[in-house]
Amino acid sequence: MAAAGGRKISDAKLQAIDDAISGKMRELARRDPDGWRAKTKDQRITEAAQAAMMDIEATAARKEMLAGMQVIKVAETASRLDDLQKASAQNVTRSQALARDIENSDNYIHAVHDDAVSGLGDMLDAAANKDGTGLLRNLGMRIFNLDNPAMTADVVREVFKGADGSTGNKTARAGARAWLDTIEKMRVRFNAAGGDVGKLDYGYIGQALPSTGGSPVAISSISQPDFYFKTVTVVTSSAHGRTTGDRVLIEGTGIRRFDGIWQITVVNTTTFTYQTVDYSFSGDTSTTGQVSVPSLQLVDDNVTPDTSTTPPDDIIGLNDDSGAYPSAVTYFERRRWFAGTANKPQTIWATRNGTQSNLTSSVPAQDNDAMEFRIAAQQQNAIRHLMPLADIVALTVGGEFRVFADGGPAITPTTISIKPQGFTGASTVQPALARAAVMFVQAQGSYVNELTYDPSGTGAFKANDVSILATHLFDSYTLVELAYQRAPEPVLWALRSDGVLLGMTYVPDQQVFAWHQHETDGVVESIAVIPESNRDVLYALVKRTIGGAERRYIERLTPRFFSSLTEAFFVDSGLTYRGTATTTIRNLWHLEGRAVAVLADGAVVDGLTVANGAITLPTAASVVHVGLAYTSDMQTLPQFYEGAPAAGQGLSKNVGEVYLRVRKTSSIAVGPTFSRLTENRAHVLGAPIPPLAPLIDGETDIKITPSWNQDGSVCVRQSKPLPATIVALIKETATGG
Repeated sequence: MAAAGGRKISDAKLQAIDDAISGKMRELARRDPDGWRAKTKDQRITEAAQAAMMDIEATAARKEMLAGMQVIKVAETASRLDDLQKASAQNVTRSQALARDIENSDNYIHAVHDDAVSGLGDMLDAAANKDGTGLLRNLGMRIFNLDNPAMTADVVREVFKGADGSTGNKTARAGARAWLDTIEKMRVRFNAAGGDVGKLDYGYIGQALPSTGGSPVAISSISQPDFYFKTVTVVTSSAHGRTTGDRVLIEGTGIRRFDGIWQITVVNTTTFTYQTVDYSFSGDTSTTGQVSVPSLQLVDDNVTPDTSTTPPDDIIGLNDDSGAYPSAVTYFERRRWFAGTANKPQTIWATRNGTQSNLTSSVPAQDNDAMEFRIAAQQQNAIRHLMPLADIVALTVGGEFRVFADGGPAITPTTISIKPQGFTGASTVQPALARAAVMFVQAQGSYVNELTYDPSGTGAFKANDVSILATHLFDSYTLVELAYQRAPEPVLWALRSDGVLLGMTYVPDQQVFAWHQHETDGVVESIAVIPESNRDVLYALVKRTIGGAERRYIERLTPRFFSSLTEAFFVDSGLTYRGTATTTIRNLWHLEGRAVAVLADGAVVDGLTVANGAITLPTAASVVHVGLAYTSDMQTLPQFYEGAPAAGQGLSKNVGEVYLRVRKTSSIAVGPTFSRLTENRAHVLGAPIPPLAPLIDGETDIKITPSWNQDGSVCVRQSKPLPATIVALIKETATGG
């Protein structure tokens, strides 16, 4: 070639000529594959060289033309500015004329933009076309703006073939033609203004180019050390033939995070390293797998990647094996949070912001990325619960940890912080959210703790034992369930291991933490609080023995609201009849053979037993409550005297009369012990005692059987299916040495 040209040709020039001929060979082969295969090697080179020569000549002519056009454009601009200045009646400066010219140019640019967009109308129509889609895809395109993958593929094929209609898809061909014509028009327009853009192959659509790099090489060992290292070392069985900066495909190692495409750093002919995205805490090693070059690589030497924002990837793994299922789940700050798998008991996961299950993340991390982090504490304590308060509180086997944003408005991969709040520990019983607190059972399973925000302003939380006020209800037992009832009375319900139901009236604003226990003729096995209308209602699964066999019933705690004694419902496992007055109450099969408590039109009826699913009343009634009887007891604490020596302890005391302030209460019994009770029957002084006490609202006094003792306690009992609400109790007490 140098001899033919009569001058020396540089290596760069030779490479450029060689590239031009190679490019033309690829273009000719794509245009007519069958004809190209039929040509000999010499014919192919000759034809490609002739085509390349024509392009080179055209390029030279175009450069000469562009140089002339640039001179003309400069002259045109100067002439246009002079014309604008002369045409103005006022004294317009050259800078003002230039501003007007720029404005006109801007209008021209917008016009060119609008023309290009309108020219792509067929292309846009093709992309949104729903032809050939199934019912679900068609519906998705209409509602969710999904694409039509089949149509997209046909449009791309038509672009590559110059819109020759080879796909048989008229819509795709029209879209491809619109694309090609518009892009070509823009190229010509740009070149006419002095640019130098050549016509590209493939219709200006980028391609992945096949790479070559030899056969795969077997891996003899691949390992990652422990102690938070990200470096993976690979040793091959023979020379790998790669250089630093190459990207290689590693597969078949048996370790999920080792496989993939990685950029390597060569150590020697059989060893290289790469940086993984996952830390190793215990170290991993494999002796299987192979190294090869990815079959397709996108080569782009003209674009500098923005490495600060990378596409999200499935870096975080969850639910991918039997030991990767979380035991704690919650929602907080538009994320779903998980914690406490068998494999990673101290790890917490959070989804991408605004998603339910998307755990993808980027490198480097973005604010809306999914997160995975471990609570690094002095002890290895499995996370049992995640509770959302002002911050997330993680309750573990041995402590409570606050997860919050340090220096930011929300928790992100860069602002997350974890601080211990205490070391009480939580059991597996699901905690309850009560007002602004978390009520949880401590790790040993016997006592209830209240976790609240510390008002000292440190942003911390503190745990208080709220069962210490009634330890006799908890000692030697464990708690198996908690449930919180917000209204009408705020009560924390706790199910004890022996089937006894405990409750704590919880009004922390008034320092009310009042425990009470509820026994029934059976065993409570499970509880739940369900909101209904304007109140929360406790439901319980109760096991009872009926007719010698065990039966399980789902029973509902009836609210303590009634307008008259007739509507007072105070029985267990009960039913109510309302209708025409009758003496026979049926459909009581769930209480077959059991003695029942009955309130018929506000009157207590004793001595009835269910037989053949029914009972017979001595007198007809229209509102009848039937169920199992229960007894409500209350005993005051030992009496003490303020200011007396030892607060009066050691003195004998005798309570002779008790004054009760009650609300909607009927027939209550009071005494020094539960075996020496005096029943109250409210009546007007001087009138005979009625057979049934009416509801009392106010104060009533009861003279009880006197008894000298050290405590001066008073016992109160309601054993009938009647209401009793005690507001206050005052004792008249005598003391002696």
